[in-house]
Amino acid sequence: MATILLIIDGAEPLDYKLCKNINHLKEIGSFRTVNNTPEGMETNSLTCILNILGVPHNKIPKGRAYLEAIAINEKIDENDLIFRCNNIQVKDDILISCVEKRETFIAEEDIKLIDIGTYKNLLIVKDGRKYYDSISTFPPHEKLGKKLMDILPKCKHKKVENMLTKLIYNYNLYPWGQSVKEEIPTFYELHNKKGAVVCKTEILVGIAKAMDMYLPVLNNATADVDTDLFEKAQKTLELSKEYDFVLLHINGADESAHRKNEYEKTSFINKIDKEVINYLMKNIDNNTSLIVTSDHGTSAKSGNHVNGEVDYYNVYYS
Repeated sequence: MATILLIIDGAEPLDYKLCKNINHLKEIGSFRTVNNTPEGMETNSLTCILNILGVPHNKIPKGRAYLEAIAINEKIDENDLIFRCNNIQVKDDILISCVEKRETFIAEEDIKLIDIGTYKNLLIVKDGRKYYDSISTFPPHEKLGKKLMDILPKCKHKKVENMLTKLIYNYNLYPWGQSVKEEIPTFYELHNKKGAVVCKTEILVGIAKAMDMYLPVLNNATADVDTDLFEKAQKTLELSKEYDFVLLHINGADESAHRKNEYEKTSFINKIDKEVINYLMKNIDNNTSLIVTSDHGTSAKSGNHVNGEVDYYNVYYS
């Protein structure tokens, strides 16, 4: 039996109100709600999706930057420290945006900035692993409207703290989500099954590579609402004939919510309902399960992730 798992990143239960096909799944299959955030851990795609995939909680990394480096085939040494790093906009010492699309160049010793597209960067600090446990940072999308002086990174090693602060004030780069090189179990080790992932978002690409899951080339997909949904749906169905498990991850709703654009978010989820769910329901093979859920909710009002219940639909086609 094959399983197709569709994760609509950031979708909340009320977002499906006008989704005819998703609501039909509730009538023909099983339905429940789940909270994918393990107790005591942060609510984010890394934590929630690895939890969904059955990775033991003690093997889930605290930060996602290392997996995003894997996604772009960047070599990371054991002693490196890696941050996510957003391009930000500041006015009168207030953080007003953390999704600025621009290229940024820095000339600082022992650090490397890598542009991974749109507003996202990775920051590698050579030989910085020894500082990992002494650093605290904040997700910038949860601190919009706050004074910079109240949300600066902290480190008991003042040289490191000053370096991170300099990036913010001199380069409009906000470092956060620090991580180091960590190993996680492969999907086959966990489940004795072959897995594939259809995605474009960096963290999912990194998860797929780290867990040794097949990752197809997508020609027209993006990690936002302008993605080619049909290409993703078609590739998912194709892979379900060869692999035991196929994860289809669609990210645009989460990005819309971070932009606090409620209309864009719900419109995109309705589009997924019409172009992906409908296609899969009509073309799925017998002896296949279709699961539709979300990793976590993301509020379009606050722009923040929500630690709470999400819908979980499961239909077995026989």
